[in-house]
Amino acid sequence: METADIITLIGIIITAVLAGANLVTAFFNQRQSQGYNLRMADYERRYVQLTDNVSQYISMLDAHWLSFMALNEEEYEGKDAEVYERYHQMETAHYKIKLLLSNENQFFQEFCTILDDSLAVADKVRFSNSVAELCSNGLRNPDGFLDAYKKVLERKEDLTGVVPASDAIDAAKEYRDTHIRQFLLAAENLVSFRERLVSITQKYLECEKERVLEGQGK
Repeated sequence: METADIITLIGIIITAVLAGANLVTAFFNQRQSQGYNLRMADYERRYVQLTDNVSQYISMLDAHWLSFMALNEEEYEGKDAEVYERYHQMETAHYKIKLLLSNENQFFQEFCTILDDSLAVADKVRFSNSVAELCSNGLRNPDGFLDAYKKVLERKEDLTGVVPASDAIDAAKEYRDTHIRQFLLAAENLVSFRERLVSITQKYLECEKERVLEGQGK
């Protein structure tokens, strides 16, 4: 074989090898691009789901939404159950958010803690209001309240520490006022969780995006 032919053959082989290498590189680049696009699409889907659910949850962090004030017996009937149903909706929203979170995110635990704390304060708002309204409703009919209280005393075997019937109304008023104060404190605390939830959601999503860019996302 002539030298020129050998050189030509070597050139053909080198060209073929380079073309094959380019094809392999293009193939892997395409695979990487597809993987990135899939991760980014999944991130965008979870971004929308999380922000929608957090927005819904934040709208429920409202003392007015978790409480009521009845001016008479008719207004009181059914209100307590209605507010408890609202709290149950909030509880459901709380768990839906948790299901969207990844424990591989560095802000996962902080996010869960804020969610749990906010739900506990919301329940404090609901409960304190419920007790205060229960007392207020009972005190609208002092005679009926005392009759009911005396019947409870008659059924109790251990009367240690029980308030005498003569002082029951004053005790009920104090109990009501105590829970009104607890309600106001919890309601004020509840407001602070709105900004905290917005902040932690932003941190969490920024971290998720970084994980997607690094190829670590779901």
